[in-house]
Amino acid sequence: MTLPAIDQMLFSDGHGSDRARAFTLVARGQAHSRPEIGAALGLRSTTTSRLVGDLVERRLLLETAGQKAGRGRPAGILIANPRRVGASVIYVA
Repeated sequence: MTLPAIDQMLFSDGHGSDRARAFTLVARGQAHSRPEIGAALGLRSTTTSRLVGDLVERRLLLETAGQKAGRGRPAGILIANPRRVGASVIYVA
């Protein structure tokens, strides 16, 4: 039996599914900032900010301060927190 990837699991709401997809992008190194996640998932910046905020609050993602490149807030660098992810397997014979 193969376990599904976190981004392929069924969630009771769209927000949970989007959180899983965002986490997977960062964990696989396919996105490193909020704008990259928003572009990859086709989400608005406010939705992306809420998703990333939830993941940072749960400490699944860590956000470091990025370097300022022009106007506005500098884009933070996102990395997956490997110490917050784990799995339990129970085998009954």
